[in-house]
Amino acid sequence: MFVGSVAVMCPSLQGLITFHYIQLRKICSFFISKQSSTLHGKRDGPPEKKITSWVTRMDIAEDAAKGIEYLHTGCLPAIIHRDLKSSNILLDMNMRAKVSDFGLSKLMADGSKVSSMIRGTFGYLDPEYYATQQFTVKSDIFGFGIILLELVSGYSPISAEHFGDNSQYIVEWARKHIESGNIHAIIDKSLEPTYEIQSVWKITEVALMCVKPIGMDRPSISEVLKEIQEAILIEQKAATGRVESIDIFARRPPEFAPKLDISISAFSTESFAQPSLR
Repeated sequence: MFVGSVAVMCPSLQGLITFHYIQLRKICSFFISKQSSTLHGKRDGPPEKKITSWVTRMDIAEDAAKGIEYLHTGCLPAIIHRDLKSSNILLDMNMRAKVSDFGLSKLMADGSKVSSMIRGTFGYLDPEYYATQQFTVKSDIFGFGIILLELVSGYSPISAEHFGDNSQYIVEWARKHIESGNIHAIIDKSLEPTYEIQSVWKITEVALMCVKPIGMDRPSISEVLKEIQEAILIEQKAATGRVESIDIFARRPPEFAPKLDISISAFSTESFAQPSLR
């Protein structure tokens, strides 16, 4: 989903819109340090403020992807956000996500690239953009890939504490574990253990596609959105299966219920010490 089209036309409404939303970073337990105006520093907040539902996190990813898709494909010329990060994904009280903060956004006048000074947020910056100073829609894809990795892991992009002194970057850390087949090493431990591992794999794999070094190798936002929706479908089918299993058990006729021997002899010491042989 998308918030800010009104704010782009009328900037004075931006504060009013923002007032009604909660930053995704705060919900995921990240917060801005009092000692700094940046998003670096300590980011582990109270556990009760975390989103512990994997399905809710995927819904957030889907909403955000739809907003980015509108910018990239629904506007003529296309709009490049240029500062996609989790603190610019806002949530309402129903956990519906909106893309916000268009202070660095640019129109793709030439249909492909925007040349400008290096701007953005460290940790979300496209390395290709940093090297060439040419910003494209695939630079937005890179930033969104980082957001997906945050949703999977619960970690901020840069952290020596979580990723080690040799890495410190979520992309290198996640790629190392995925290449070794150890996806559990990057899954947020605070998530409720009801998720389907196949859906986590799908989101993680598309996230790593988004953060490939070369922009041309990254998927479009429409392709990313499709993968997210397929991951959501995996969870929906699994949930339906669980409900059907419970329903079938609840509707089992009495004659098919297991017979239990509840006589006193059934609980005698002898019955445990000397099981009968047949």
